Amino acid sequence: MRIVCLHTAESNIALFDAAARAKGFEALELTHVVRADLLAAAEQAGGLTERIAAQTREVLLALRDNAHAVLLNCSTLGPSVDIALAAAVHAATLAA
Repeated sequence: MRIVCLHTAESNIALFDAAARAKGFEALELTHVVRADLLAAAEQAGGLTERIAAQTREVLLALRDNAHAVLLNCSTLGPSVDIALAAAVHAATLAA
């Protein structure tokens, strides 16, 4: 299984790799992408804006093409996932 982790801090990579090894997940392939710029933009803006959420969603959607799952590791950017899910459900409803 391949999980792509979207981090906003480089230091999280070692933590996630160590946790996977400690739990014995040898068959788990973790791939890491660091986008510190997204968190920095949110901090500069005083919080998550729609523009930053949209950028985060674009990154998440691009990462899912090569993964069984995508894991977002940032509580500041986390609401972007809720917005993306709501948009996907709305689009599916319209298509039905």
